[in-house]
Amino acid sequence: MQSKTLLPFSQRVGVRSRGYLPHWEADDAIYFITYRLADSLPQAVVTRIHEQYRADRARGMTGPMASRRLSRRMNNCLRAGSGECLLREPAIAELTIDTWRHFDGERYRLIAWCAMPNHAHVIVRLFRGSELGRAVHSWKSYTAKAANRLLGRVGEFWAREYYDRCIRDERELLRTVRYVLENPAKAGLVDWPYVGCAGW
Repeated sequence: MQSKTLLPFSQRVGVRSRGYLPHWEADDAIYFITYRLADSLPQAVVTRIHEQYRADRARGMTGPMASRRLSRRMNNCLRAGSGECLLREPAIAELTIDTWRHFDGERYRLIAWCAMPNHAHVIVRLFRGSELGRAVHSWKSYTAKAANRLLGRVGEFWAREYYDRCIRDERELLRTVRYVLENPAKAGLVDWPYVGCAGW
């Protein structure tokens, strides 16, 4: 049985680069987005992962396959739980999730999410006219200021870069939602409350 396509090939897709990675954008597309706390990975680890990504592309591995490998490498490192893991704090995790919910139904449709101790995963369908970069910037900017206020601190909260993948069909969507929902258990987090699925 063939999986239903969510991103028609005829649809115009824009490519935007910010930092290390290209970001693919299309109207009404579904995205899997990962972003992390500023102290979640040593710079040497980030550099190595990006070098592996560039090596994959140089060998001719492009598109979804290269993005999946990058995402898998990054998430394997993040799952180790490096850094202060400030998203273990209930107020900070709930703030992050509430921020995603704020424009749900207005700018995007929130599908699934997980606030892990040192990073966050979210799956959304962006509505026509909404921009991926603007949505992620809004989430990160608001939560950084609010979290620093709650924690009585200043300085960088989130790492600058984020990772996104445009989900192409229903099979990939199901696989990605399952990945997000199972992420806490894979990291050994029992009864982790900061995960959910709104359906689609």
